[in-house]
Amino acid sequence: MTPLNLLLIKASLSMMMLYVLYWFFFRSETLFRISRYYLLFSLIISILLPLISIRYTVELSSDISSGSPNLSIFTRDNGREDLYGMFGATGVIALVLYFSGAAAFLFRLLWQLTILFSLIIINGNRVSDGLFIVENNRYSVPFSFLNFVFINPQHISTDELDNIIAHEKVHIRERHWLDLLIVEFLTIILWFNPFVWLFERSIKQNHEYLADEGVIAQGYSVGRYHSVLINQLMGMEVIGLTNNLNYSLNAKRLKMMKKEKTPKQRAYKLIWALPVITILLAAFSEPQYTYAEPTKKDVTSEFASFAKDITVAVKLQDKNGDAIPGANVTVKGTKKGAVTDKNGYAELTINESDVVLISSVGFQDIVLESKVITAKGTEKDGVFNLAITMMAKTESNGEVTELEQMEKDFKLKSQTLQEEITVLKSKYAELEAAVKEGKISEDEMNNKRKSLDAKKKELSAKQLEVDNTLKKIAIKKAAEKAGEKEKK
Repeated sequence: MTPLNLLLIKASLSMMMLYVLYWFFFRSETLFRISRYYLLFSLIISILLPLISIRYTVELSSDISSGSPNLSIFTRDNGREDLYGMFGATGVIALVLYFSGAAAFLFRLLWQLTILFSLIIINGNRVSDGLFIVENNRYSVPFSFLNFVFINPQHISTDELDNIIAHEKVHIRERHWLDLLIVEFLTIILWFNPFVWLFERSIKQNHEYLADEGVIAQGYSVGRYHSVLINQLMGMEVIGLTNNLNYSLNAKRLKMMKKEKTPKQRAYKLIWALPVITILLAAFSEPQYTYAEPTKKDVTSEFASFAKDITVAVKLQDKNGDAIPGANVTVKGTKKGAVTDKNGYAELTINESDVVLISSVGFQDIVLESKVITAKGTEKDGVFNLAITMMAKTESNGEVTELEQMEKDFKLKSQTLQEEITVLKSKYAELEAAVKEGKISEDEMNNKRKSLDAKKKELSAKQLEVDNTLKKIAIKKAAEKAGEKEKK
């Protein structure tokens, strides 16, 4: 599923849930102003919620014995697919339909604006009580937009004009046109969603309730006002972008004018929006996968001595034998470390249980256990000396490709396995020496050898699996390289 499809579905789901909440709790209440803000808030939050990125961490085991990765996930051609490769035939058809619908509704909005401004330009306007009155013979029903009130003198008597102007003045004073513009823009984006049209209908209906309430609050006769509205009953809604006097003119609208006012305390029902928004955020959250560092068991811990400090001197060089100055040599999980000098040398004191991290700009990081350092290094005067060659980072157009990164990761795993195997060999030697010196009996030696043999078998199986995966990656890279040559 494409990101656009996912965003549209999330926005539609948010809109549906928030509208259902309005339908059950506010549709029949006379809290018109609160309903207006709730409807606008619901529309806007429905668009914003899918854009809020909430991630939760899922930790995956990095144990390579859980299975080799599927190489097929790297078959994409570095972003060079066409639309059919990205979405498939059905996806392309859906995209064409969606953007065609959006273009049609955008044209509808622009056409409505063109009609309104052409009416103003052609017919002119006069100022009355701070409003611009546009008289026209095209539309019989009064309506308003921005600061303009559109009326047809042939269908309005002088006695009705005051009631109509008072009604439209409420729309203009409270900027109801802004609500309509917002919902019109959203219908362009979510034209396929029935709930956006329900929101539009409810917003317009609520506007008329507010205007009716405002007219009656000014002291106009309810009976006389009803008569004015009924006289306009036969007219049709002319422009969807405007507030039409006779919109939703039915028995319910007339009853709402006389209905007993809902106590403001009942606005507490708005609190139900909070759990709905929380549920939506939880539903839209995405997992972020991390790989746990493999736990390494010390198979000979049962006969290991107490950990002690050792001094390590490393010399870092590149594949050409040139020294690497300014590299960081640190102990993992601590602030202890050193920086190599101009000759690539660094010296620090570590514990037998420490892990050393070596990093330098432009080179691949190296992770070494202290046991590996003592096994591979040369001891002189109590200092373990070790020369290390750092490999430059592989680059392709300035970025490491996914396949190259995968190869790098598995090579690092292979290196770690080799280091574990080296340590294991040293433990075999320690075990033999312990038997010769009489520190342990042959029975104890056999039991511990079984433990070492089991670990050796496990490491050999893992190494075989890593080697097989590296072979697959090499074949895949060769195939991609051959494909690039053919394209050239």
